[in-house]
Amino acid sequence: MLNNLPLPFPRTYLPGIYAFVLFIAICFYYSEYQEVLSLRQQLYKLQEKKKECEYASHRFESYWYKCENTCARLIEEYNNQNLEPLNNSSAPESEFPSTPTTNYSPPPPLKGSPFKYPINIQNENPPEEKPSSIFPPPKLPPPLKHNKDNTTSIGFVGWPIPPQITEHIPLNLEFFPNLIGPYIPPPFYKSLLVCTTGESGKKLLNKLVEKFGLEHFSYVIFLYDKSNWQEFSWYDKVIWIRASRQVKFWYIQRFITPELVRQYEFLWIIDDDVGVEQIDPLDYERIMRKYDLQYSQPANLQGPDLKVSHAITIQVPGNHIGRYTKFVEIGPLIVFTAEAWNCAYTLLQADVSCGWGYDGLWFDYCKFKNAAIIDRYPLTHQFKGNLMAIPGRPDPAVEKDVLVWRFDHVKTNFPTDMWWDPEIGKKFG
Repeated sequence: MLNNLPLPFPRTYLPGIYAFVLFIAICFYYSEYQEVLSLRQQLYKLQEKKKECEYASHRFESYWYKCENTCARLIEEYNNQNLEPLNNSSAPESEFPSTPTTNYSPPPPLKGSPFKYPINIQNENPPEEKPSSIFPPPKLPPPLKHNKDNTTSIGFVGWPIPPQITEHIPLNLEFFPNLIGPYIPPPFYKSLLVCTTGESGKKLLNKLVEKFGLEHFSYVIFLYDKSNWQEFSWYDKVIWIRASRQVKFWYIQRFITPELVRQYEFLWIIDDDVGVEQIDPLDYERIMRKYDLQYSQPANLQGPDLKVSHAITIQVPGNHIGRYTKFVEIGPLIVFTAEAWNCAYTLLQADVSCGWGYDGLWFDYCKFKNAAIIDRYPLTHQFKGNLMAIPGRPDPAVEKDVLVWRFDHVKTNFPTDMWWDPEIGKKFG
């Protein structure tokens, strides 16, 4: 029936008309597609700007809490001095001149003074010293030779030295794009997470990396067996260190040094048998900043298949955030600030293995002020115990007794020693 319909033009024009309508439709959909692409690009840029703003606010919040804590500490120290207020109105006017005296010249230094010339307020530039003939100045290195390819070499050494890498590059675990730079420092908001694991810890560690993410954390994974982890998508984005038949703090004492950790904000030391489903890592770090905690741990949940070594670490229900304590268990998860790790690392002995006993010495040895157990974010510890059965490794209990004997001059803060302390268990938040 359609073939019999009358048309105002010859039927031979139909293919051309169809082609023209199809061309118009394609142009319309192409323009719409281009508009969708541009909107997606704008959305992506807005998301990137949002992330930058979040990181900036995160950094500002960290500095704000540090300034608040520093001001509160200074005010507390000033109030503890019990100083009488100074009343200038009762003093004679001559004792408080309105303009400072400019003709004052201090007396020459006493005999044996470390100063080589008299201190003169009006002369800020000291006189130049003549070079000593007994101790000549050190010899300078040979001058740099500039090559045609815009590189420099020292003396006759043929290896080119990139001219842009002249400053000191701090030690960290960030991947460089190539050997000659440019150097990319880690963002201020990044933290370092270390874990000792093997074949049996694949499932839980994969859940941990997927929950914590790769944007805020850098990972160092210590392997004590010959397990293969290339099946995971994040395999190429973490640092792997393999040493057979070793225990957690053997690796940490050798690789996680304060020079490396100070490039990050927090250090997370975690076992591979820990469930972190209820932990929000970013909010956990916010709590540590707000309450100026040097180190802390999440509380432990109780259960038939869960391991709890000390009753003080069991979660206390309530609306509070955490409890102050002088004992933070060395495992299964402990979080240090970079400043706190600078001292805690110095306590580690060369023969450290599992680390038992250090958790009772850190607080007083380093003179920490704030340590806590965070009840808001508990964890589950599915104790495996396989590392304790490695032949040739010392018994953890013996390691603890030897450590306490070595540091007998330091007050211990094990749970059995703290029952009388009124500050233990004080809730906050």
